[in-house]
This record gives sequence, C-alpha cells and structure tokens, in this order.
Amino acid sequence: LLLSALILFGLEWAVERMVSRDTEVWAMRLNIFMRLFVAPLSVLLAPLGISDQRGEFDEVAVSVTEDDLKTLVDTSEEEGGIEHDERRMIFSIFQFGDTLTREIMVPRIDVLTIDVHTSLPDAVDAFLQSGHSRLPVHEDTIDNILGLLYAKDLLRVWREGNHLDSLRDLLRPAYFVPEAKKIDELLTDMQSQHIHMAVVVDEYGGMAGLVTLEDIIEEIFGEIQDEYDQAEQSPYHVTKDGD
Repeated sequence: LLLSALILFGLEWAVERMVSRDTEVWAMRLNIFMRLFVAPLSVLLAPLGISDQRGEFDEVAVSVTEDDLKTLVDTSEEEGGIEHDERRMIFSIFQFGDTLTREIMVPRIDVLTIDVHTSLPDAVDAFLQSGHSRLPVHEDTIDNILGLLYAKDLLRVWREGNHLDSLRDLLRPAYFVPEAKKIDELLTDMQSQHIHMAVVVDEYGGMAGLVTLEDIIEEIFGEIQDEYDQAEQSPYHVTKDGD
C-alpha cells in the first residue's frame, strides 16, 4: 500500500508538471489513461443499465505498463516538460519496491560504534565529533551490538552530573533487519514502530551495516545534506580507552 501511494503521488505530481507546459499535446496523450480507468468502470455499470451513450470508451482498455509510463516520462524530459532531477525522482519511485536494504545501508566499514566500556567523556566526544544523534554500542566486537545510545540520554546524565556505572544503563533496544529485506517493507516497519535507525545483519548474524529513515527517503528525493554532512568523513570506532 505504501509503495502504491508513493507511485500515485509521483505520477500525479509528474503529470501536473507535464500537462501545465503543453496542455493540448498532453490532453491527447493522456487519453490512454482515461481508457484505462473508464473502460473497466463501464463493464461494472453495464448490468445496472448505465452506459457511455457516446460510445467513446467501448473499445477494450489499453493496458498501461510500467515501461509505458517510463517512456512517457522520458519523452517529457526530452521535450522539456520536466527536469532531469524530476525524471530521476519518478524513476526512483518505480525502483523503490525492488531495492534491498544492503543497497542503501551504510556499510560496516563506515559505521561509527561505541564500546560499552567507553568512559562518559569519551562517549560525549564521539557524539560531538560525529554530529550523530544516536550510535550503536557494541561489546568486544562490532558484531555484538548491545543496543543504541541516544545523545540526548547521554547529555542529560552529563549535564546533571549523575554517576554512570556503564553506558549499558542508557541503552535502548536496537532494531535488527536482514540485509536482503526490501526497503518498502522496511519503511513500513520503521514507520509503524517509530524506529529511526536499524542495524543490518548478514546471513551469518554479523553486523553488515546501518540504515536510517533518511537513507530510505534519499532513495526517492536524493541526497539530503545537513549542517553535519561533509564531503569526506573518516569512520572510526570508539573503544573503552577512547582510541
């Protein structure tokens, strides 16, 4: 249902852009879509004695495929009806349901994690240097993710000067997903469970990477830059010694 909504939204937006620039030409081209929807409706209404008196839609409805729609979008770009970025966004919607989590995740080698035995000051430094709002916490090895540490939880303890025996006391449950999970299904799960970050695991249960809601949204709308994004950012892991 979510994928269908995305496709409908994208098509509505694209058609509005295309038609507004060349009304007469697109009126003729979009006649095929009228046939697609009106013909099946005529079949349903026939038993009730309701029919198209003008007989304009008596022909069999033409089946419009995904390739037909892509061709329509390509033609519009060539004729200046839509911009290249707009075409890319529409095509991204079509590909959305076939994309796997492993294709959009931040790979293991680029993931910043914190060892559960890291001191409070070093953990605070990790958040300040990275600009992230939440980080995975591991014990001994990155494959052993214990949970997620939120910056707001850590900074609250830091500000109030409360004693903290271990970062373990602040951890929130991590959400684990297989790397072969389709991102439309993942998006639905993350929205329904109010999850912003998921730990991606491989077929052996090892940590394969991380995926966020932002990563999924970027598959349609493109790269989203914020004040913390940099052209290049070297990954690092914080151990209990702060190295």
